[in-house]
Amino acid sequence: MKKILIPLLILLSIHLEAQTFSQKSTTQGFTIALNLGYAGWGGEDLDPFTGGGIGFNFSPSYGFNERFTLFSSIEFAPNVNLGPLIEATTRSTLFEVGAKWMFGSTTSALRPFIQAELMGHAVVVNDDIDILTFAGSGAGFGTGVKYFINPELAVSLALSIDFGTYTNVRFNDIQGDKDLAFYTKRAFIGMSYNFY
Repeated sequence: MKKILIPLLILLSIHLEAQTFSQKSTTQGFTIALNLGYAGWGGEDLDPFTGGGIGFNFSPSYGFNERFTLFSSIEFAPNVNLGPLIEATTRSTLFEVGAKWMFGSTTSALRPFIQAELMGHAVVVNDDIDILTFAGSGAGFGTGVKYFINPELAVSLALSIDFGTYTNVRFNDIQGDKDLAFYTKRAFIGMSYNFY
């Protein structure tokens, strides 16, 4: 019996060790991500109040398995450039919730993904005399790739675009009577860590 048991234990330990070394990525469980990139918006009726600038993004997510992940994120661009015609402090804030589908397997360090999201977006333009506010919601999609340095730590690149309507347009305390269509375009690079 001992002659059979010892070789079986050795084979089992080799198999488990091989599994450990072959796993290169993990998307299941809780993950947090910090990103830096470009956040911009526009629309046919928004000129000259369209622009873009450097933004920050914080995104917690939960992977139910190695494919399907639910996520949320908040993005903030504190000083957006509206071009030479507008001299004002402009900030953009975006909140989104969505779902992400990961491709590849845990044996791959490179994991592409696609995502779909619902979002809310607000822009505040302040020239120290007047305040103009655009706020609304929409939906969009994106794509990207994660490269895992180890099974928990990854570098990510993501691109997304959203379409929506500003239903709250205010000039100082005056509420506008027209809804404005808008789009956002975003590109972010960052780091994520998985706590599975």
